[in-house]
Amino acid sequence: MIVNSTVQMPILVQIAPDALYSHPNQVAEAQANARLIAAAPALLAALETIHEAGRMSDQPRAVYCALIAQDALDAAKGGAQ
Repeated sequence: MIVNSTVQMPILVQIAPDALYSHPNQVAEAQANARLIAAAPALLAALETIHEAGRMSDQPRAVYCALIAQDALDAAKGGAQ
C-alpha cells in the first residue's frame, strides 16, 4: 500500500501482476518496496533533521552523522553520490 501524501488516502498499487505472483520472493520484495516508497517522505524529513542538527553541533559524532545524512540526501534528490 502506498499512501498519497497530498490526500492522505491509501492507494493500492499493483505492478506487473504476472511477474509479482510468479514467485513468493517477488511478492515479498514488491511489498517491501511499497513500504519503503510509502515511508520515503518521513525518511527524507528525518535525514534533513539529522543533517541540520549535526551541522549546527560541535560534537564530532553529530558532525559525522550530518555528513552521512548529506550524502544520503544528495542521493535521494538525484545529486552527487
